[in-house]
Amino acid sequence: MDIPIVLAYKTAWLVQHTTYFCELQQKILAADANMTEPNVPSIGISSYSITPHSNADTIRNALTAWGIPQDQLEQIHILVSFAWERPRQKFVTPHAFGRLLTSENVLPIAEHLLIVAPEVCFAEAATWMSELELIEYGFELCGDYSILLDGTSFERPALTTCAKISKWLDAHSNIPGSKRARKALRCVKDKSRSPMETASCMLITCPRRLGGFQYRNVELNHRIDIPTGFSRYSSSPYYELDIYAPRTNVGIEYDGSDHDEGERRGHDAERLSTLALMGYTMHVLTKAQFSNQLSLHRACNAISASLRLKPCTSAQFQKNQNELRRFVTRRWTSSESK
Repeated sequence: MDIPIVLAYKTAWLVQHTTYFCELQQKILAADANMTEPNVPSIGISSYSITPHSNADTIRNALTAWGIPQDQLEQIHILVSFAWERPRQKFVTPHAFGRLLTSENVLPIAEHLLIVAPEVCFAEAATWMSELELIEYGFELCGDYSILLDGTSFERPALTTCAKISKWLDAHSNIPGSKRARKALRCVKDKSRSPMETASCMLITCPRRLGGFQYRNVELNHRIDIPTGFSRYSSSPYYELDIYAPRTNVGIEYDGSDHDEGERRGHDAERLSTLALMGYTMHVLTKAQFSNQLSLHRACNAISASLRLKPCTSAQFQKNQNELRRFVTRRWTSSESK
């Protein structure tokens, strides 16, 4: 019996980073909230022959229309349940899952066309991504944004959580990539709202051999309610800290270019003053610091001291830290990242 085609591996990753996919997921979430059946569009796959062989050109045309460059589609990666189901097709690369594919492992993206679920895609990405790429991808999957193929960001609800990925990996510990995926997942946190929040957190959570602090006890976008006794200092009933370390009461904020307005700067000053009075040690990372190796290194030294970490002053660590800085800022213009 014919079953829907399931896109996987890098093809699935490419689809995830299109505006089409992000908007479709929002529509599906809205349909779920209204308890209605979500509609997915038809791309022309024949219901009489739902096979990669007969529909390869149709799928490639749809992926191109969604914004994926043609040179990324020389091979279409698909997932089948078992090795004997692998089709023999010049432009299709099949991968065997090793067990029956169920609805929890796939998402609909068009009629008769599915994509592997985020948890599956994360494990598959571990077979072809570098360690830093995989960690960054984990933040994105568990965060409220997507980096589109043109390098811009698109706001959308988180596709999964660290707990869901961990649970899935526990249940599929023998599939390719699962061990590397679990190792990378230790550095990932839920609730990142932007690529630069992710960049800031990776400086904290990544292992020292990759230039981070290897400090994992942090939360993203942690809410702090303002007690009545401190309300005279603040115009807000609560604050959210980009990064919060509960053991040391340390907060780390990213101050991007959108914080330059006078009114916003006044609010930020009030925020930092109130939090200091409440006993929080606050650090601010700026775009200018990320753009300069020594500036970022000094800022990180101060954060490390507040987290009560043993300082790492070796030349190799500083080199690793700079490589991490270059990685997380690689999408900036050359004039911004020196």
